[in-house]
Amino acid sequence: MVTIKNGKFYKDGQEMPVEFGNLEQIQALDYIEKHTAALKEGLMLDPDTETVVTFRDHFNCFCGQLIFLEDSSENEDDVQVLAGKVLKCACKKHQFKTYMEDGCLMVKKTP
Repeated sequence: MVTIKNGKFYKDGQEMPVEFGNLEQIQALDYIEKHTAALKEGLMLDPDTETVVTFRDHFNCFCGQLIFLEDSSENEDDVQVLAGKVLKCACKKHQFKTYMEDGCLMVKKTP
């Protein structure tokens, strides 16, 4: 497929010379002309939508520092994305791991 970038023809990422009568180049020019006209008149857009849910929580370490955890999912019921995280406190003395138990997100100190 031939594309036009900065007034030059490209095919497969390689610049190609102008060739009079080249059907692919003519089609690329026709596309640009129609697209330009549509933009001047008003072009209807059909945006894609994606919902991303961010799960955040925090707890206090034994030393008093807050430890935060965060992850995202497309499913609002997918709190288990926070499970299996290994978290280290800023004091560097304590490490914790998150896990699921009976449908609840839990955290405990690891050895």
